Formats: sequence, structure tokens, C-alpha cells
Amino acid sequence: MFRAFTRVAIVFACMLAPVAALAGTAHPAVTLTGNVVSFYAGHVVLDARGGARLDDGVLHVSADRIIVDLRANRYLAAGDVTAAPAFGSGTPVSGAAMSVDLTTHRGLFVSVVPTLSKSDV
Repeated sequence: MFRAFTRVAIVFACMLAPVAALAGTAHPAVTLTGNVVSFYAGHVVLDARGGARLDDGVLHVSADRIIVDLRANRYLAAGDVTAAPAFGSGTPVSGAAMSVDLTTHRGLFVSVVPTLSKSDV
């Protein structure tokens, strides 16, 4: 009887292990690509240069350069920035720079054409 109970417990543990792994995820995965992507271990920073693209599950962002601070859960996009919603049919916006907090998904978008303007993301 004890052996049967142990086997059943092991089967349930194997079935529930993936669910437990997902429960600890603070936010969805962030995908960062670019012509050159560097990781700076001392600062826990990813730096993508040239044709950089980021997908955080909320926005699709492209820019000349995107820096992701993994410790602060923030990213900064600079140079010819374009941002579009990941889901839905929102209109893409273009500007000079953008910074977003990955935890709250709030940030700042800076545009310089035709005049300097800042808006919350």
C-alpha cells in the first residue's frame, strides 16, 4: 500500500512541477535581438546595437540601440524608435527614445518631430 502511494505521489509531483515553475515567473520573457547583442555580467545588462528589436509581451519595439537592465527590470530604446502593441490593432508610434519599466509596463516616450514632446507609455 505504501509503495502504491509513493508511486502516485511521484506521478503527481512530475505533473505539477511545470506549474510550480511558472508560478515563480515575475513577468513574461523578454526577447531581445540585434546585429550585435552584448551581455555585461557585472552590471546585469543586455545591450543590442544595430537593428535592435525587443518584445516584452506588451510592446514590439525597434530602435538603433536597446539596453535592458535586468536588475532594475527596465529597458531604454534610443535612435529611430518605433513601438507597436503586441496584441490588438494599435497604431505604431515613432520617436527618438523610450524607457519602460518591465514590472509595471509604464514608461516615457520622447519624440522630436515636429517639436519636442514627451508622453507616458
